[in-house]
Amino acid sequence: PKNNKVTKVLWVGLNVNFDEIINDNSTQITFLYIGGVLPPFYNLKPLFDVAKNAKTHKFIISTREKEWKYVLKENIYDIGSNVEVVFKSYNEIPDLYKSMNTILIDPRKPKGYYSYSLPFKYLEAASYGAPVINLKGTAADDFFEKYNYSWSFSSKQEIISFINELKPLMLNEKQKIIKKTIATHKWRNRLNELRQVIINS
Repeated sequence: PKNNKVTKVLWVGLNVNFDEIINDNSTQITFLYIGGVLPPFYNLKPLFDVAKNAKTHKFIISTREKEWKYVLKENIYDIGSNVEVVFKSYNEIPDLYKSMNTILIDPRKPKGYYSYSLPFKYLEAASYGAPVINLKGTAADDFFEKYNYSWSFSSKQEIISFINELKPLMLNEKQKIIKKTIATHKWRNRLNELRQVIINS
């Protein structure tokens, strides 16, 4: 950026998978986390604290089996009864989004590259109509807040308070917002945007 007059942030593209989602009339909302579980970078203590204080909902963690065995062996986290851990390959990830009542949650404190990157799993979740719950202070939060695809908070306690008041209707309203604009983030749109940047630079 120091040597160029034109600087453009170009997020990853995605496929839109709304047609694969099954309507679920259940009042239980599922919160999903996909990724590593080993501190310090993947410190999930905030997530387990949230789950412990939101027992009416289900929390699913999809991670690597080897990492989870280490977590259990070292007794790293206080794991509540409403937490389920699964070991899914990338091709199996869509199965985790098959219900309309799914929200991606990532309450880790922003630091390192996490503060300025946009994880692909965030956009992947949106492509299935799943909003994101995360903490403020990241580039990902800026992106999702801009398109109103997320609920972002300043603290773990704010997340807990919100989840305990969250109703399926609130989730459905957010999904309608995502569905209205998600197609603008397809790969073709990303390529066209890149083309315009190159032409105008």
